[in-house]
Amino acid sequence: EIGAAATQLASLAVSPATRRADAPNRASQPRSGWTLKYVGVFLDDATKAQLLERVPACHTDVYADHVTLVYKPDDEKLRTLPVGAPCRLTVLGVASDATAQAVEVRLHAFADICRNEHPHITISCRSGGNPFHSNFLLSNTALAAIDGPALEITGVVSFYCLYGSDQVCGVVVDRAEDAELLLGLSFNAASASVNANATDGSSCIDPGSVAATSRPTLRPAAPLVAAWREMQRLRDPPPDDSAEEVRLPATLTSEERRLAHAMAEDMGLNHVSVGAGKDRCLVLSRKQ
Repeated sequence: EIGAAATQLASLAVSPATRRADAPNRASQPRSGWTLKYVGVFLDDATKAQLLERVPACHTDVYADHVTLVYKPDDEKLRTLPVGAPCRLTVLGVASDATAQAVEVRLHAFADICRNEHPHITISCRSGGNPFHSNFLLSNTALAAIDGPALEITGVVSFYCLYGSDQVCGVVVDRAEDAELLLGLSFNAASASVNANATDGSSCIDPGSVAATSRPTLRPAAPLVAAWREMQRLRDPPPDDSAEEVRLPATLTSEERRLAHAMAEDMGLNHVSVGAGKDRCLVLSRKQ
């Protein structure tokens, strides 16, 4: 079950939610254009559907995708976080008001990482509503039990990263090697084995202390990580690589191609989309 949760995470793609905006700190500074916004326990599509079946959305904007653990951790904290680790969650109850709907959860692992007084998953918000309201909601509203037996679900500890200045497309990164590539960090594997049974607080940044605005669309990281590797290889080829051109797969979505264009431009590469429909793809080459 846990292995399936990690594998299925690659299919994650959810509707627009919100991102928090504040003054940058060390962890939020771009590393080759990528920015880490927060670390959370993310649900795959199947688990999200399971949650929504038991707790139907009551507002128009549906989320049900993650529990925030750490908002913009500093570099030292970031290196010890267990990216890719599974985490079991128990849904304790649901609360809603005219703005938002959320379930409070108990973390069966990594509870010491999350400083939020009410760890939760925002289920839905009214049109134009802000998921950040869930913090206020759960602090001021009694939980209602959900129908049926106890609900336990499993997610994966992942990083939510953005690229570029406009930051209109976010990706969920669930592998340490991908996070190292995008963020330019070396993870401490020994320290990453966080005490899964601790329930005391931690010194991580409290996401509840940061104001929120709209957030871009979440995308699975794998296609863009692969594109990023190809761009680096083309820009700085190894001695035995004479390739002058790279054709990215046509499976990239239009939004992923748009982001790949921006990445290639920042790397100083030529980039052009060719083909039409399902055959449309991005071709990269070195500038002469």
